[in-house]
Amino acid sequence: MLSHDLQWYYPEKISEALKLIKKEGVILHAGGTRILKTQARNLKGFVDVSGLGLNYIQKKGKNILIGSGATFSEVVNYCRETGSLAGLCSALSESGSTPLRNRITIGGSLKDFP
Repeated sequence: MLSHDLQWYYPEKISEALKLIKKEGVILHAGGTRILKTQARNLKGFVDVSGLGLNYIQKKGKNILIGSGATFSEVVNYCRETGSLAGLCSALSESGSTPLRNRITIGGSLKDFP
């Protein structure tokens, strides 16, 4: 069960977020699905990264850049709209339910990969 005394942080810069997550019991929060894997009683705070502009998907030359805050659904929608990254689109579209795909972020999935 989560404590009622949780502290929420809303950094405006990535450097601020990096300093905050060094605090004991403070974790990043974007989609929130990581909370399910965390010992809730040890949590002291969340660093909300939704305002840091990390949910981008951009084509830059021959490359497609996907920000760590982009959700699975955002990536799937981009792939379908552009006809690119078919393999990634297929994998992500089968990952979890629609509500979960709307919350799960690329960065969180890479960080918490088993």
